[in-house]
Amino acid sequence: MRIPLAVRLTGGLLSFLGILYVLFRSLRDRRFRATVLDRLRAPKEQANIWLHAASLGEVEGLIPVVLRLREAHLSSSLLITVTSATGKALVEKRFPEIRSAYLPLDLRFLVCRFLRKVSPRVIIIFETELWPQLCFEIRNHGIQALLVNGRISDRTAPRYQRFRWFFKEGILAFREILAQTPVDRERFVALGALPERVTVSSSTKFDIIRPPLSSEERAHLRQELGIRADRVLLVAGSVRPEELPIVLDGYLTAKAANPQLAVVIAPRHPERFDEAAELLTSRGVEFHRRKLGPALGEGDVVLLDTLGELRRIYGCGEIGFVGGSLVDIGGHNPLEPAMWGIPVLMGPYSQNVREVVSQLEQCGGLFTVRGSADLAEQILKRTGDYQSSGARAHAVWRSLSGGCDRVIESLKRVTEGVL
Repeated sequence: MRIPLAVRLTGGLLSFLGILYVLFRSLRDRRFRATVLDRLRAPKEQANIWLHAASLGEVEGLIPVVLRLREAHLSSSLLITVTSATGKALVEKRFPEIRSAYLPLDLRFLVCRFLRKVSPRVIIIFETELWPQLCFEIRNHGIQALLVNGRISDRTAPRYQRFRWFFKEGILAFREILAQTPVDRERFVALGALPERVTVSSSTKFDIIRPPLSSEERAHLRQELGIRADRVLLVAGSVRPEELPIVLDGYLTAKAANPQLAVVIAPRHPERFDEAAELLTSRGVEFHRRKLGPALGEGDVVLLDTLGELRRIYGCGEIGFVGGSLVDIGGHNPLEPAMWGIPVLMGPYSQNVREVVSQLEQCGGLFTVRGSADLAEQILKRTGDYQSSGARAHAVWRSLSGGCDRVIESLKRVTEGVL
């Protein structure tokens, strides 16, 4: 199917502007600059199945799918691409035996060379990585493609709709789109996706199997953190820079009323770890940095400045706070703490996970806070009922599993006679 010339030219212009942004950012960010060179390269080996997830959040949804593919003895023919250094680090840590690379810059000749080298039979893209040249070339090469955990946020929906004539050509590259919610499905269809190709499926992030954490392991992990067994532990995860002072103030206020409280604070991005440490120091808060290894003594504040540990450390807590929700970002995944059977606290900006938050609120497993005073109040309230409210949150997590099964079913349909 031919891509209209006007769409091709627009895609080329956007790619050119994107390259200018990349060059500009490379001049300012050394770590980002290091990834740019890798995005000019192409793997030397072919892969039957190519999975792409932008960064940490998308990689979390990719993990259960890769585990299922590994069970089916397909991991030797997989390639995983990302666009961020943190995403690649997590992939390499979680799946060292699987090839990984950076997604090529969205220039037609780079994308075509990448596709020629890899020669994938199937491409699985997570969430909303609608790179124009990549989508156009998927269509041109006749490659089977799935869009998994598909979503279009409240913020970007008007922008996509305004340029529907352009994005429609990219969306038509996908044989099937598994949208996260009915609203997301409506938005994809409104952009030009064929209705019969778009179905609603829960996010594969919800299928992450809780790793076994016995009472002995939990006690050992808390000991490594320097958190005493009699402390009520708040785990504040994916905290954005603007949220950190609010979370800290809320904790300190609650701590003044209940000295048995402790907290683990996990900033969302590694480049913010030192900034968080500086804030804690400036406030006169004694804390342990997790990257230094096991704590040498006991304390009540831990800065989780490592990658890949947050989900497991939620299992050490009695209360979980999920960031990206006190600022207008849309909220991160509230099921990460819910899966461990602990109550969840979030700010009012949770539109990215709207339906999950609604279910958790209705059952009494999630509680909305609007500032440090609210946060302190809810921390103190939840210390008294964290077992019952946590059990209700856990029940919602169990009810939302199954998204990975639908991905595998879709993969079987589109790969019939291909793999």
